[in-house]
Amino acid sequence: MNLPKSVTVDPLSGEIEPGIAPLVEAMRRHGFNTVSSCEGHFRPNDFRHARLNVIFNALDRGLLHAWIRAWSYYAGEALRPVEFFMFPIWDWDLDVVHENNWSIEIHLSLCQTPEEAVARRDITVTGLVRSLEEGACNRPLAVDSFVRSRW
Repeated sequence: MNLPKSVTVDPLSGEIEPGIAPLVEAMRRHGFNTVSSCEGHFRPNDFRHARLNVIFNALDRGLLHAWIRAWSYYAGEALRPVEFFMFPIWDWDLDVVHENNWSIEIHLSLCQTPEEAVARRDITVTGLVRSLEEGACNRPLAVDSFVRSRW
C-alpha cells in the first residue's frame, strides 16, 4: 500500500468487537484504513458515557463527503447522534503533521438503559453502513483545494 507521508498506518489487529464490526468491515471495503474501534461497553450504571468509535484515515475526501452527506438524511428517532471529526497529529519521526486522521463517534447519552443503548447502537451502525454504501454511489463532482464538495 503506497500511502502519502502524511498518513500513519497502524492497522487493527486481532478480533473486531461484534457491535462495531459491520461498520469497520464496510469502511475497509471502501478503502478507509481503520486504525482502532470500540463498540462501547455497556455496564448497568455506566453506559451513557460510552463512546463508540472508529478511528480511520480518510484519503478519499470525495467519498468521505458523500458519506457524511448521505448520513445527514438518516436523522431519526431511533438513530443516535453521530459525530465525524478530523484531528491532526504531529509525528516527530517523520517531521510531518498527519491531517487525514478521522473519527466517528456514536453518542448514547440519551439512552435510558444498557439494553436501549445496545439496540440503538446496532440501528445506528446499520444506518452508517447503509449511508456509506449510498455515499459510494453518489460522490461529489469535485472536491476543491479548500476541501469543499461540489455536487
